[in-house]
Amino acid sequence: MFSARSRPAAELQAPIEKIEQAELGLRVIAGHIYAIPRLRLNIGCEFRVERRIKLIEEFLLRIGLEMQPTPTLAGAAELLGLDELFVRTTYDELLKNGLLEEQTDGTFTITPDGLAMYQKRVVLGPLEEEVFALDFTPELMEIRIPPANASRSTGVPREFLPGFLTEMPTRERVAILEQLKTFVQVEHETQHISRGRSLVKLEVLGRADCSDACALLLVYDTLTESRENLSLRVIEIRTGNRLMAVEEALAGKIKQGKLTIEKLVGPLQDMDMVLAELVGAADGADDPVNWQMLRQQYQAQTRDHFRQDDASAKAVPTPVTELEFLIDHQIRPRFLKMIGEARQKIVIISPWISEAAVDKELLELLQKAADRGVITLIGWGFAQTQSSETKPAPASVLQRLNNIYGPQGQPAVMTWWLGNQHRKNILIDDRALLTGSHNLLSYRGDYQVRGEEATYL
Repeated sequence: MFSARSRPAAELQAPIEKIEQAELGLRVIAGHIYAIPRLRLNIGCEFRVERRIKLIEEFLLRIGLEMQPTPTLAGAAELLGLDELFVRTTYDELLKNGLLEEQTDGTFTITPDGLAMYQKRVVLGPLEEEVFALDFTPELMEIRIPPANASRSTGVPREFLPGFLTEMPTRERVAILEQLKTFVQVEHETQHISRGRSLVKLEVLGRADCSDACALLLVYDTLTESRENLSLRVIEIRTGNRLMAVEEALAGKIKQGKLTIEKLVGPLQDMDMVLAELVGAADGADDPVNWQMLRQQYQAQTRDHFRQDDASAKAVPTPVTELEFLIDHQIRPRFLKMIGEARQKIVIISPWISEAAVDKELLELLQKAADRGVITLIGWGFAQTQSSETKPAPASVLQRLNNIYGPQGQPAVMTWWLGNQHRKNILIDDRALLTGSHNLLSYRGDYQVRGEEATYL
């Protein structure tokens, strides 16, 4: 709600309505359209495709690993009962990919890479080159895949968000490159950038400035006791999504004294005038505004709205909800049972992921769910930015999760770094929820019992 004397820009109307309709006590009292500076990075990558090991490849790798003395190609072919010419093509391919190593006397042995492939029962195929774009936000050290309809310019020139970096920090370039590699290899395999492939090489081929328009809104909570209860909301104009990482960055700059609310949205309205307009007080009245009276009047109006909503809700039969309170060792069995009962969708939120918790038992349950056609969505991340995670999810664990496929070969488990999460939830088919203090994907609950609890409903 802007002052009656001012009207918000047309692009602000939808974000304002979304906020004010979502919660009755919130009112938008000021706002401005800004651009979030980003860099469109042109990324060149080389991948090797992982495929299942062929029988003759497995035999050659095993011979190179176990036979003493080490054999020659002719000796290996004789051992396998095959013609040497038939075996040579596969042998040369294993040498080329660095999985076998030939000595000067013609004998061969398995390499460390070959041993890793042999143990995984996969081999790396030929190199594949690919070029694609990623958006990097310098201020947030954040990487994302550009939306399908995104362009390099916003059309209308916008003022950048005050205090936001527009260039990649020089001192962070090495860290950013490593972050890009992690993003490509692990975080977005489900976006078909690198699914089923191992990243061999990555380089930034080029870059261009780009930006996204956002609505920065000053929100006033009219139902609290403090007259200074103001907060900033940032909504992306194109998608309507709330940009919480941007809000956190702005709040930090304000707390450090680098920015002010007035700098962002202009001079603030008087809160008494806001309340006067909310309850329909006459504009320009001679009597001074009684702030406490106005608050009580507005809260009374709000309660009337709630009563009307309650009356409407009572007209609809409420289904009986089963509640179960769990502690410590009871939580993980219920968690695993829920996965086994899923028929359509699993959503898991956990701040951290560990190899101990994402074990063989859990991976097998997720694969069985995938075989039933179930899609699993996993969100993780505790820190404000992925690069500042003190306990990052192991890449090998994310790889195993993202390598779970459905019956038609489609990705069945998708993982995203969400950040700023301390929730521990699993939701099954939009009908069953387990929530509590237990870190579902980083703690099994079978050691160092620490008084965890959860509610199943």
